[in-house]
Amino acid sequence: VFAMLGAASVLAGIFRTPISLTAIIIEATHNIGLSLPVFFVVFISKWIGDFFDSGIYNSVYRVIRYPVLNWDPPSWSQWLEARHVMQDDVITMRTRESVRNIIRMLRDTTHNGFPVVRDDEKFVGIILRSQLTLLLTERAFVRDRDDVKNQKVVPLDKFREEYPRFPSIDDVTLSEEDIELSWMDLEPLRLSAQSEQDVKNQKVVPLDKFREEYPRFPSINDVTLSAEDIELSWMDLEPYINLHPYTVHSDTSFGRVFRLFRSMGLRHLCVVDEANHVVGIITRKDLAYLDRKQWDARRVRLNLSLESMQ
Repeated sequence: VFAMLGAASVLAGIFRTPISLTAIIIEATHNIGLSLPVFFVVFISKWIGDFFDSGIYNSVYRVIRYPVLNWDPPSWSQWLEARHVMQDDVITMRTRESVRNIIRMLRDTTHNGFPVVRDDEKFVGIILRSQLTLLLTERAFVRDRDDVKNQKVVPLDKFREEYPRFPSIDDVTLSEEDIELSWMDLEPLRLSAQSEQDVKNQKVVPLDKFREEYPRFPSINDVTLSAEDIELSWMDLEPYINLHPYTVHSDTSFGRVFRLFRSMGLRHLCVVDEANHVVGIITRKDLAYLDRKQWDARRVRLNLSLESMQ
């Protein structure tokens, strides 16, 4: 009996799964009479283990850099705000973007989503990497920046076909001309009857195409485009932007940001100012890898600077 209780306590301290562990031990020993002492020992071991560190599962997540969030934000993060954890060097895209810039952004970064802004820097929405690579693969761009009505339109069903294995930017093959001269329009269009008819005649990428590709989307390195396509083409991403993403202001409390990620399953969250300009972006990794020592040191420096100003 003591050996079984000791083994249960060790396993509970390692795995931190008290209920399932109790059920497994009772089923293995066929002794329901030991359920209460086993349950008591397992929960005590879990409580003591949580006092020192997380369990083996969370430790493995940290080692492999897998961004798993706890149920609640850290207690020491009460003083933090969104501006403290956001990345302020945000890479944004215009509503009408050149193919050259799109390929450069996809190749130079590993970001999963990009904020889209208008020429006046107003925030419009978010476009995903998977959507951009699929649009490049389908050659949904035009040569004239102002000729977006003739741009090939990728229908929603095409995205459904690729889902969840979207192409990678490495899978996009474009010529140098396509990369340097082509443009892509991301702005939501206010279509007239004539332009609406033009859009109907464009090639459409259905949502089913995205579903077919999920989760192994092509890489940007697999996209093959000519030099002319890259340099002279533009892309209209109007049908594909998420126009209503969650956003917060820079002074939003960290707890609210954390709960938003936890409850809505977000991967990225844009931070905007009063004029709806993008000032930063927060990703799930930013929250999962918060360093308490780093923020405690910053808090001390902040308090010292405030005291010196008084």
